[in-house]
Amino acid sequence: MRQSDPVLRLQAYNRINHLEDVIKYNYENAGTEGANPGDQSACPTGQENFREVLQGHSGSDETYRKALVYAQHTGCADGIDEALKGSGADKDFDALLLFDRRGAGQENAAQAGNHLQSCVLVDT
Repeated sequence: MRQSDPVLRLQAYNRINHLEDVIKYNYENAGTEGANPGDQSACPTGQENFREVLQGHSGSDETYRKALVYAQHTGCADGIDEALKGSGADKDFDALLLFDRRGAGQENAAQAGNHLQSCVLVDT
């Protein structure tokens, strides 16, 4: 048994199966999960987006599909992947540093399906 197995088993049975479950969990843990406006700076409107999704999809499926394709292409092929190729000289990069205090810059990487590792840098 791997050390992570008990954690994975616990996570598999946390009874969160639908968006409604996520919203309920967030309200039950409002201080840490950003359920209400102002709880977390990363979620200034709380769960407003989740509630809107539950009310119905806004926009056409074609509009959504085009937006998704655009985000994936610009965030990956023309964005992060292009930056990692370097300047065309003899240099290739293994990582791309993103100095982003508010977290909004990470959205493009997530939409493109790129993994993004965060670390905190402290100026002393």
